[in-house]
Amino acid sequence: VIFLGAFLLLLPVSQKEGINLSMIDGLFMSTSATCVTGLTTLSLEENFSFFGQIVILFLIQIGGLSIMTLYSSMAILLGRSIGVKDRVIMQDLLDISSLEDLLAMVGNIVKYTFFIELWGAIVLTLAFSYEGFDFGKALYYGIFHSISAFCNAGFSLFESSLENYSVNPVVHGTVSILVILGGLGFIVLKEIKEFVVQRKSFVRFSLHTKIVLIVSFVLTFGGMLFIFFSEFLSSLDTYSLWEKIQISFFHSVTLRTAGFSTIPLTNFHPFTIYGMALIMFIGASPGSTGGGIKTTTLAI
Repeated sequence: VIFLGAFLLLLPVSQKEGINLSMIDGLFMSTSATCVTGLTTLSLEENFSFFGQIVILFLIQIGGLSIMTLYSSMAILLGRSIGVKDRVIMQDLLDISSLEDLLAMVGNIVKYTFFIELWGAIVLTLAFSYEGFDFGKALYYGIFHSISAFCNAGFSLFESSLENYSVNPVVHGTVSILVILGGLGFIVLKEIKEFVVQRKSFVRFSLHTKIVLIVSFVLTFGGMLFIFFSEFLSSLDTYSLWEKIQISFFHSVTLRTAGFSTIPLTNFHPFTIYGMALIMFIGASPGSTGGGIKTTTLAI
């Protein structure tokens, strides 16, 4: 996938006129998109054409869903059987014991991904339209950032990530929710859906879901308070109290391996950076679109 992505990005049709992409940049951008790191050596807006940006978006979606999940879902959709070895890998990956549960979970993963990203795209499209974008551009930006956020990729079509929307609750709030949902893991999303639809109590959640929700809550709000107080008189000094809360919450959420930012990270105090690095090291939850050592590992 990485080498195919790099090949496509190196094609003239993927680059804007006058841009000559080097092989190492093409390989890096493809790797970063497939591994959903959010690191870039080039601006997506200035260097890549619409086709090139779509290639990166597909790589992000493949990387977020994971290669094995995508392969399994395609095999199911095409009516093909999944080999025993691949079944074992997928069952271990998703913590599922039977083939029936595996097929159901793969179907749910595709379904949840589509509906969550669609919801995010609709809200972000409306938000960007309100900001003055024409509808076509707002729609494209909404879809791109919705997929990038849910897949915890952190790629943005804006030069300075989401810094222009640091105090726009609709934009950064929607991105935050997408990042959180993507980082919880599909097993947890399935149980949350059952919780909402069937009105189950918290006690009925599995041990895995309880650990993920509790640790995610503690890390998100603990990180928010840490950033809020450590940067209160520093990088957040010029903002109002409500704006400081918004920025602190967003950066705490995005530290869970998402990679977006609403104020430059270079503005943060080294003390804050150390704390942020620790949260990034922990990362998201098993079976999610995020990375890190996982919340369950920390809990154990």
